[in-house]
Amino acid sequence: MGMHRRGSPGRQRGTASWRRWVAGIGAGLIVGPLAWYGPAYAATEPDVAAIPAARVAGADPARPGKSPTTRTVTLITGDAVHVTGERMTVVPAAGRRGIPMLTSRTNGHTFVVPADAEPLVRRGHLDRQLFDVTELLATGLDDASSRGVPLIVQYKNRQRTAGMRSALSAGGRKGRTFDSIDASAVTQPKASTASLWRALAGPPAQRRAAQATAAPGIRRVWLDRKKTLSLDVSAPQIQAPAAWAAGYTGRGVKVAVLDSGYDPAHPDLKDVVKASANFTTAPDVVDHFGHGTHVASIVAGSGEASNGRHRGVASGAELIVGKVCPDRGCPTSAILAGIEWAAGQGAKVVNMSFGGVSIFNASEPEEQAIERLTRDKGMLFVAAAGNDGPTGWVDSPSTAPSAISVASVDRQDRIVASSSRGPTLSGSLKPDVSAPGDSIVAAKAAGTDPEAADPYYTSMGGTSMATPHVSGAAAIVFSRYPDWSPEQVKAALLASARPAAEGDVYAQGAGVIDVAKALGQTVLATPAAVDFGGLSADPGDQRQTVTYRNSGAAPVTLTLDLQITGPGGRPLPQRFAVDVRELRVPAGGTASAIVTANMDGMSNVYAGGWLTASAGGVTVVRTAVGAVHRATPALIKMAVLNRAGVVDDKTIVRLINRETGRVEDIRPEQGEYPKVYVPEGAYDLLTAIFTPAGAAPASWTLHTRSALRVSGDMTLTVDARQGTRLSIDAGEAGTEQYATSVNLALTVPGGVENMAVSAGTAPDEQAREMYLLPGEAADHLTVTTRSTLVRPVDGDVTRSPVVYHLLLPDTHQLPGPAVTVDPNQLVTVHTQYAEQLRGELHQVKTFAWPPVDKPGVDLSAPSLPVASPLERTEYFTAAPVYWLQDVCLSGPDNPQENCLTGVMQDYPAGSRTEVRWNGAVFGPALLAYANLLPERSGEHVSLRTPLLTDAAPWHYKTDAGLLGTTKLSVNGELIESTDSPSTEFFVGERSGTFRVEVEAARPPEDRLRPTSRETVAWTFRSDHPGAGTTRMLPIMVVRFAPVLDLHNRAPAGQPFTLPVTVQRAPGMPATAAVTVEASYDDGTTCHRAEVAGAEDTWSARLTHPGSATQVSLRTTATDREGNRVEQTLIRAYALR
Repeated sequence: MGMHRRGSPGRQRGTASWRRWVAGIGAGLIVGPLAWYGPAYAATEPDVAAIPAARVAGADPARPGKSPTTRTVTLITGDAVHVTGERMTVVPAAGRRGIPMLTSRTNGHTFVVPADAEPLVRRGHLDRQLFDVTELLATGLDDASSRGVPLIVQYKNRQRTAGMRSALSAGGRKGRTFDSIDASAVTQPKASTASLWRALAGPPAQRRAAQATAAPGIRRVWLDRKKTLSLDVSAPQIQAPAAWAAGYTGRGVKVAVLDSGYDPAHPDLKDVVKASANFTTAPDVVDHFGHGTHVASIVAGSGEASNGRHRGVASGAELIVGKVCPDRGCPTSAILAGIEWAAGQGAKVVNMSFGGVSIFNASEPEEQAIERLTRDKGMLFVAAAGNDGPTGWVDSPSTAPSAISVASVDRQDRIVASSSRGPTLSGSLKPDVSAPGDSIVAAKAAGTDPEAADPYYTSMGGTSMATPHVSGAAAIVFSRYPDWSPEQVKAALLASARPAAEGDVYAQGAGVIDVAKALGQTVLATPAAVDFGGLSADPGDQRQTVTYRNSGAAPVTLTLDLQITGPGGRPLPQRFAVDVRELRVPAGGTASAIVTANMDGMSNVYAGGWLTASAGGVTVVRTAVGAVHRATPALIKMAVLNRAGVVDDKTIVRLINRETGRVEDIRPEQGEYPKVYVPEGAYDLLTAIFTPAGAAPASWTLHTRSALRVSGDMTLTVDARQGTRLSIDAGEAGTEQYATSVNLALTVPGGVENMAVSAGTAPDEQAREMYLLPGEAADHLTVTTRSTLVRPVDGDVTRSPVVYHLLLPDTHQLPGPAVTVDPNQLVTVHTQYAEQLRGELHQVKTFAWPPVDKPGVDLSAPSLPVASPLERTEYFTAAPVYWLQDVCLSGPDNPQENCLTGVMQDYPAGSRTEVRWNGAVFGPALLAYANLLPERSGEHVSLRTPLLTDAAPWHYKTDAGLLGTTKLSVNGELIESTDSPSTEFFVGERSGTFRVEVEAARPPEDRLRPTSRETVAWTFRSDHPGAGTTRMLPIMVVRFAPVLDLHNRAPAGQPFTLPVTVQRAPGMPATAAVTVEASYDDGTTCHRAEVAGAEDTWSARLTHPGSATQVSLRTTATDREGNRVEQTLIRAYALR
């Protein structure tokens, strides 16, 4: 039983006035990058070739491959993590470039912790779950799903005012206050997380200092994380009918069920629930999930709908129901509010059939509240152990010492496979008891489980169902002994438990509860469980006194028997002992025995069993016993020096145990390293040594060492002065490293540990140079090096004529200090940056992914400023590396960042291609690769057409910030009218001819060009496809890609050919007709162009007047079934 078992010109004729004004314009343009990619349909993926795209003249853009989905999470520090497949890319917040990123992949969870946050995490001021990217995604806290970060802010003693001022200093919104733990719920907008971080953490120097602490008044900041609902047999299995027969049903005892609400109309509950409250964002306490109704009826349901067959364990108890779970997720803030409400209502027992694994040894907010209210209010909390099986940890909050943690057994008292096992992370003995939890039949909430045969009942299983059996049993015991403390009731339930049919103490606790026996329990043991916890080093004999108290009228002679097993179930009689074999406990008195444990020399094991006290051959008291021994530690002294020969507080040392995967993050404080104690064994070493600017530029020195053997106390020496500067030669003189990042990834038991560091000449980099001090190669070490090379012109990087985007091949050790790039493994991209706004800089963001199914965490390259207009050559590492670029514009006249996003693609080695950014004509587009295809899904219509995308075939731009109106009509009847551009509608079951009219414009202060405003009207046929069915819609858009200069201008005073492309969804009717009109006075008059072509490819012949400066376009396209689009684009391109 080993401890670590978990491991985008003809004659002009006719005139018309078609100018349409867009009224009510007056807000800023807000455009962000695309944050997701991938097919819209699981069954059939659209053929990108079926959607012709406007092409940049002379360009041969690479076709995108199948783009995997990317999701983004913004951390509390403001840094963003992009997750694509198994890869994660960290994009530092403004001003945070150069801060190393420490990442861990443990038990399936990936944590990304910036180096300046790690000291606050280590000291307990910051909840590590704030950096659990896996959980943030799983609980809907990605940026596409949530605009804020939910927090629990705990205050220091008597400093709530100062703490609240700090917490709300960056625009946070205060929620509920929790007096039981002196905390408040705060929702922090993600847009200002970086400001909150500065308020919480203080200046960088403070974060590194030995006295590093949170902001004034703040003790700790938690993620307001969501616990999960852990989904009969039953009452006879725990001997409840015998208790009823004796007259005990829980009468007079109030039990709080904190869960997903309840069904107020259910016959089993409508006269049982005496009070209810809703602490969620849901509109009411009604249970739409079914879990809370089921749990509540197990505790105290009347059985009315089944003539008593499905009567609850404590049917005489009073139920109060707090809704803390709006669905399967249960926010910490709602749980805390429910706990405090239950206390105010006078509840004696609180049922909590939910939980979440806490893989860090820290008391969570709910646990703190449980301990305080148990002590102050005499409440007994009963919580589910969890459903993570033999390899999972027991769930919080059942890990609270005073709570009863409940495991699950089947009808034969066998531990259910899914029931979570102990011990806790700290080595404490949990779960406490077991109860029936397999296929439990209980009340069904209306509208849930449509396949259930019975309208009132359904079957569920898990520790969620076992827990209310124990809560009901506790209510019965309280009803007999109303003056008992929660500790006494818990002791009675544990002492009277019977052995489960199988499973060790860390699976079943004291055993399966027997409520009838608990009622007659006149002898109780204190403590209720003998828990030696986690023992480190070799402490010798450890002793605990067990006191038996006899409340009966006659003395009792107890025979004591201690049975303990260790690894592999082997008995440990020489390791554990009880000092007496027989003990006489007088009536009304006490007697004690001493249990001794000695686990010296037993490295990394745990042991456990039971101490039974019997009388006349009958077990009177059963007491669980547990102990965990950790390896004998060795003292490691650090002598890690920078290139100046001194210790710098920014230096990071990571020592990783090869056997267990445990990581020691070691940081110097005020020039000294702390003493570090680690178990003996094999280790990996990752170091990043910082040298501030002095005689030489600031630098990082990286060092790795594998096969480091710790066999006793030792000094670990690393001298950065022995490192060699990393140089990257792309074969072109004058280039410099704008940014180079090195990611070190170690495969360890249970996951991957990463450390990523960057350096270069980019403005936010903390270091300009990177030095390497390689260690030996190791198969479990993967080194990924990413570099951006530029060739400044007179020191100006914005006009660099070449850029190299490099991702070097992975290696199993740090690269040699001199890296030469193979030109045969590059692709050449002739790149144009057309001018959108005179005098503004573009920021080019370039993302790289190795094969996305390969786990890892990378640092993004910093934004590269570009002074448009500009033409240059860019080189990229060839396939299998994937690349994606955003080109963004921001500045005094365009304060909101405004981005075009490309598509993830890989390039064959040696290939050449072209791309043009910000090329006119801007207008609507259909983009299959970006999941933007028009469809009707049941009662919803989604045209999914971005309205202002440039002419390149694979670029995308969101419509956020555009102003205008939208009208939807069906069969001539106006159905919806809004004051903003929209292409998403609820249409119910309507069928017939639909018309969608959209007017969109940039706000007046937005001086971006081309296309200042547009109107689009789609007329198409749609029938209701039926519930759950999705169908493509016959939507078209017309795109233009004229040959223009880098200022988006065409020549005036001469004929001009305008390429026209019609885009339509795959399988939709072919194009039958296209018309094009041009205007040179913003739409006051127009001139019809001569159009030729067929299907999806057309051209229009125009003659631009010599005096004109701008061209506006109006076009129509009609397919063979009469579906139609009309587009008007004002100031589509300029003339010169």
